Amino acid sequence: MASVKAFVSVLSEFVTELRKIYPTDKYLIKYESKIEIEDPKTILDGFVEDMKEFGSLISKKDEAFFCGDCHVVKRLHLDKLYISMDEKTLENTWTHLNNLNILASTINSVPSDLLSSIESMAEKFASEIDEDDQENPLGNLDITKLLSGVQGMLKM
Repeated sequence: MASVKAFVSVLSEFVTELRKIYPTDKYLIKYESKIEIEDPKTILDGFVEDMKEFGSLISKKDEAFFCGDCHVVKRLHLDKLYISMDEKTLENTWTHLNNLNILASTINSVPSDLLSSIESMAEKFASEIDEDDQENPLGNLDITKLLSGVQGMLKM
């Protein structure tokens, strides 16, 4: 579930960045509130469903994406906002959308029991790091331990 929450967090950051550029856009304001209350898995599943049809347009940076019937486009008002985006904002929007697409498809493609095991191992690994060690800020970080655990799970 941590991965699903991470996806929603990245999506929320994207909406926050858009709100900085378009602070009065009612669609962004509404969606920002919706993210806070809606079930994270529902948000992820909706995005994954959209990307089945529209994901290739994102990777190609095809502006037809903004004209399609994609729920993400409609909810974030991107069909109207992209027209006024400068080159840098448009490029950043493509980057955010592509990252969200990759993250969502990765989370969706890994079996949930394996994903839970990896998340548990990562949480355990993170808790073992000694954050108070000023001499060695990475503490007792042993990445080989984490990687060998992940390899063991993948062999199952």
